[in-house]
Amino acid sequence: MSGLYKLNTKSQDSINLKNLKKDHKKKYVNQLNKFYILKTSMMKDYIIKNKINNIDLVKIDTQGNEDNILKGFGKYLKKIKIIVLEIMLYDIYSKKLSFFDIEKILRPYGFELYDISHISKNPLNGRTDWVDVVYKRSNS
Repeated sequence: MSGLYKLNTKSQDSINLKNLKKDHKKKYVNQLNKFYILKTSMMKDYIIKNKINNIDLVKIDTQGNEDNILKGFGKYLKKIKIIVLEIMLYDIYSKKLSFFDIEKILRPYGFELYDISHISKNPLNGRTDWVDVVYKRSNS
């Protein structure tokens, strides 16, 4: 079982709640951060169960949970040729990631950054909020 990361309502640069009246803000924040429990499984278990030998492409966009998804593949990351994922660089959720967080998982399996396919700039402050990246395993 797993949950979802909460929105960081104290964020100074990603969401602007300071203009809401106090009673409206509390109600709005409570609506945003409802807790859900989800049934999950590890990707390695799925690969084993379905006897998957090779995976051409994996796309991951899990709002800051990409590192845990990658860890869920375990040693089966070596079966993947290309991984496309989003790296959240700003604090909209209670967790954000860095390139280092991703690379320390992928590098031991021979993955290298191949492309930054999309850069999302925050129109309010010009900061990069997130990037979509492509990692390719070097021997594929």
